[in-house]
Amino acid sequence: MLSWLFRLFGRDDRRGLFPYFDGQRSRKIDGLSALRAFYTLEGFDWDETPGLLDSGVSTVQLTAFKLIGESVREVFGLPSVEKGGLTETGCWDLLLAFRNYCDGVKKNTSLFPILPTSTESASLAEMPMPPPLLSASGLTASEALPGSAGLPPVATIAGSTS
Repeated sequence: MLSWLFRLFGRDDRRGLFPYFDGQRSRKIDGLSALRAFYTLEGFDWDETPGLLDSGVSTVQLTAFKLIGESVREVFGLPSVEKGGLTETGCWDLLLAFRNYCDGVKKNTSLFPILPTSTESASLAEMPMPPPLLSASGLTASEALPGSAGLPPVATIAGSTS
């Protein structure tokens, strides 16, 4: 019942989808793929670009709004404002909502539920050393010791006479 209510109000937390309005209709996107797209955009920095709006310099702020608008439109597949998409202020609001969504996901879930230490392999120094192979150490199993008639062959050091 609760998951039905979440889906009714546009939240689909079970699948990790982020709901948003593109200026014409409601849509959903995989939050992790959208975040990865923001991190790989050329010229956009997830942490520093939004901070440019606090610079107090109007030309820097206008450039930041333009960059944020272009980046949000690219990641979310939004049309331009002339074609019914969001304004640059609307793109800023969408980015803020997405950042809040990412913060909530980070606080409530772990991207890596298995601790890295449980999957790490032991270092070579910690691993037990296997016994040396007979052929690699110069021992041969086919030579019998002198005076051991009737006994099975015993390994001897190659080239030595005992």
